[in-house]
Amino acid sequence: MVAKGGGKALAAVGGMLYAIDRVGRLVQRPATHTAANWTVVKRSYDGHEVERMPTINALTSYGDILFASTTDNKLLRTNTDWINESDTWQRVHHCYFSVGLAVVQWMLFVVTREGRIWRMDLSGLGGSS
Repeated sequence: MVAKGGGKALAAVGGMLYAIDRVGRLVQRPATHTAANWTVVKRSYDGHEVERMPTINALTSYGDILFASTTDNKLLRTNTDWINESDTWQRVHHCYFSVGLAVVQWMLFVVTREGRIWRMDLSGLGGSS
């Protein structure tokens, strides 16, 4: 269930909606027209299981991979190329001042609070590391 106060980031991948709620939990539900409950998705980061990552401020997806930016300047991705097999956030790159993410074709776009847009070519991204 999304915490009272709603969410702060949303993305769709693999037939599911993923959101970061206000307390930093990653939650998911089927992307359907019918009402469905949100369930908490636990992930590991930095070798520790985490239920909350309150620093995540934006989500997007590419293929079957979920990407997130954080308020502490990190770009994260799920650890496998298939979201339903992923159990870990892994750091990909820095992501300074990010406030929004989007993917168009194979380009990741990052909008910053400084009014800049930068991009990263994801076409060579593959496999988990």
